[in-house]
Amino acid sequence: MMAKYRVLIWATPVVALLTAATLIAKDPAVMGPAYNPATMIHSRFQVVEFKEVPAPQPLAGAHVFVKANNGETLDVYLGLAKYVKIFNLPLNPGDRVDVLGSEVKFNGANLIIAREVTKGPVTMILRDDNGTPMWLDWME
Repeated sequence: MMAKYRVLIWATPVVALLTAATLIAKDPAVMGPAYNPATMIHSRFQVVEFKEVPAPQPLAGAHVFVKANNGETLDVYLGLAKYVKIFNLPLNPGDRVDVLGSEVKFNGANLIIAREVTKGPVTMILRDDNGTPMWLDWME
């Protein structure tokens, strides 16, 4: 009889943690906005800054801030920093890049979730047509 209670006492916190992790993973404030193929843009920008946002902040990973033709500075979320680094593509202030991605709102500002970023002859393919990150296969 005592063994049943030990299992129950051990299992209850595990179930609670898994439930909490599931709820957190679905919270847009924690994981960021969803990629939306209906809001695709393809444009050329000038790089202002490259930045890595540390975990556990929302949208942790590599970002490039770019200046649009209207003078607005936009945040382009690239993705997992370790994955972005394998392209060995420096994104320095003043560089011109072509960005294909989904423009969404996040915390009241425009954000581009990049699918592809091209600088010169090199294209970083970051997500598939539906927005699924390419690094998910790479990490397996």
